[in-house]
Amino acid sequence: MIVSTQGVAFTAHCLASDHRGKHIKAAASFLKPSFCMFLLLLGCANQNTSNPYINAQQISNYAISADLWLLRTRAPRGVLPYAYNPENNRYRSRRNLSSELHTARRLANLALTRARFNQPASDLVGAISANWLSSEDEGSRILEKGKSSLGANALWLRVQIARYKKSQNEDLLQQIDQQATLIRQGFTPEKGFHQWLSSEETRSTYYQRLYTGQAALALLEHSALLNDSRSRKIAESALNWLSSRYPADNNDNFHPSLIPWHAFAIAQHFNLTGDNRHLKNLFLMSTQLIKLQSDSDFPGQFMTPKKENFGQPNAVRDALSTLVLLESLKIAEQMQEARWAKKLRRAIWPALMNIRSLQYDHGKVSSFPKPQNAVGAMRYGHNEALIRLDATVFGAEAFEKAATLIRRGLL
Repeated sequence: MIVSTQGVAFTAHCLASDHRGKHIKAAASFLKPSFCMFLLLLGCANQNTSNPYINAQQISNYAISADLWLLRTRAPRGVLPYAYNPENNRYRSRRNLSSELHTARRLANLALTRARFNQPASDLVGAISANWLSSEDEGSRILEKGKSSLGANALWLRVQIARYKKSQNEDLLQQIDQQATLIRQGFTPEKGFHQWLSSEETRSTYYQRLYTGQAALALLEHSALLNDSRSRKIAESALNWLSSRYPADNNDNFHPSLIPWHAFAIAQHFNLTGDNRHLKNLFLMSTQLIKLQSDSDFPGQFMTPKKENFGQPNAVRDALSTLVLLESLKIAEQMQEARWAKKLRRAIWPALMNIRSLQYDHGKVSSFPKPQNAVGAMRYGHNEALIRLDATVFGAEAFEKAATLIRRGLL
């Protein structure tokens, strides 16, 4: 299935909100979004599939546009704005630590091959250090409102690992090891990880589960970087804990906001070790996500079933869910699971078109006070203009990974 630029633009027009953040009633009055998607998919099926490089570049350009928005965004004292409303050209002053950490890792990875991202990556890491990093005798940890969450420190470890890949700095390597040790010490086979590193208190099982997936992923990345068996073993124990506490074959355990980090950790574990014991859970979770793509007007959106209360669909969920499907496809192909691969491809293309329809383009932002401030960014939902930093970062990553799989002939 090949995506034409015209088809993408047409679908984006049909699915997107208008420039004032209103819902798509105007578009729906003459053509339902579901029919727009049908025309797109029909066009894709009729395209020439002989040149995957061109098709991959089209998708890659969407990621580049999002990444360039990160460079243009106003960043007082190095911290990027968590949200921006292009309708009134106002940035939200409230800072969001996890979004800054996800962005810092994205910028650090981009800086590996693109020099123009070096300074923004360095500035954001400096801002995070100045605002949230606390130095102690046994090392440093990320603190927010006086507390040190497992999730924030796991994300910080991932940022540091991404930075080290470029700098190869020995002092940074020591900090990475200290951070990994700090995280490992918080795990017990019976209770798993606690929500907070500084105490055994866990007020929210939701966040405990979310952070456990993030911690397992970070430790596996640490193990991959330094061949550290201690981090790998704790990560494996964390995956076992998640599997036993929240079996993927029990629908009551499913939550679209919690699935991605567990899934990413499983994929990283398989890539690192070749151990396939958790792959069944990965494919089950992918199937559960695909079932959310059930709305005829928004076929690629990961909607909330009527019987559940997962909150409103949004660009963060959509982008992360798409990334899960992409990771699953890569592994399904590697395992020669043709049935799974076919099922995943059918779900991935509408998912990509959905997040593409949430991205602002030149021309479609002309009514905003400062149009260029919106180009490339992802708005949070189809019925609002608000841009979210984390949605833009995850959207860029989804497009980038999709382009890579197209080049490999997998998508």
